Amino acid sequence: MERWFDLHLYLANWGMHRLMIRLPKRLVDRRRLDGFLHSIDWVDVTTSGENLIVDILCEELEPADYWDDGSDWLAALAPLRADVLGGDLRLFYLL
Repeated sequence: MERWFDLHLYLANWGMHRLMIRLPKRLVDRRRLDGFLHSIDWVDVTTSGENLIVDILCEELEPADYWDDGSDWLAALAPLRADVLGGDLRLFYLL
């Protein structure tokens, strides 16, 4: 993640979901981002070289009744990264 990928999505059949987004530090207002995320326990922001990595982890207590392999999820989530880089932090209102 730190070196090669901009997005990472992990889905487990027991209810764990994890989305990681790598963002160039120079393109993100860190104070504004931290303002959105400071009170959310399941989101971490770390620094890796010239990048920030937003790590969103959701662990549901009960697994879903169906299995979704997530094959379409990453393509659907990719535009959110561009939105955040463009200054639109509405994604984090959903958390």
